[in-house]
Amino acid sequence: MCVEHVGAVIKPAGKKCPPPKKLESAGTPGVGKSTLCEQLAERTGLEWLEVGQIAKDCECFEEYDEVYQCPVLDEDKLIDEMEDKMGHGGKIVDYHGCDFFPERWFDIVFVLRANNTVLYDRLAHRGYTGKKLEDNVQCEIFQTILEEAQGAYRPDIVHELPSNTPDDMEENLDKITTWVEEWKMRALTYFPPSGESLVTHWVEGSIGRRTACVDKGRNFPPQLGISVV
Repeated sequence: MCVEHVGAVIKPAGKKCPPPKKLESAGTPGVGKSTLCEQLAERTGLEWLEVGQIAKDCECFEEYDEVYQCPVLDEDKLIDEMEDKMGHGGKIVDYHGCDFFPERWFDIVFVLRANNTVLYDRLAHRGYTGKKLEDNVQCEIFQTILEEAQGAYRPDIVHELPSNTPDDMEENLDKITTWVEEWKMRALTYFPPSGESLVTHWVEGSIGRRTACVDKGRNFPPQLGISVV
């Protein structure tokens, strides 16, 4: 994996809440992951962690890829460096890949998708050329990131979001911000039935119609993880 390809991950702060909930958003380079995560951090007050910068600071590289002109990520070392940060919550982790991150880090996975023509123009504007440009567009055509997410996480937490226009971006921001705020409230008073998740009810639009079940002696601030990759 090349560190240059950036996406994102999010996780709100607080003590442990059974079960801890997290989110991930994935997508091919150029679909708008970093822009989305930066604005989510501004709206929600969560801390945005740029995985590419963490990898550089901690030297989480194996070698340099001459074809793609970028370092090759040492995934195991990176996960070790991030483990403590992710355990505390309140973070937005920004990276393009998702399948190597531990499933326990996330509660919901958003895969950002872009039209091939839109993506091509965005990547060309970034200076992508030749094989690097072609491979990334093909990655989107063949839904590589989506299939990786579906293979790495439970099917019920993986969701696609269109990311072609400013209106798409704004709608995605509104949806995820609303989810974060509802999670903060519901995590204090609501425990889904066994085998179900808070995420599932939110996506189905039924979260507000279920009876809250809470032990009044236990106050669980939200612990949430969102990955945009």
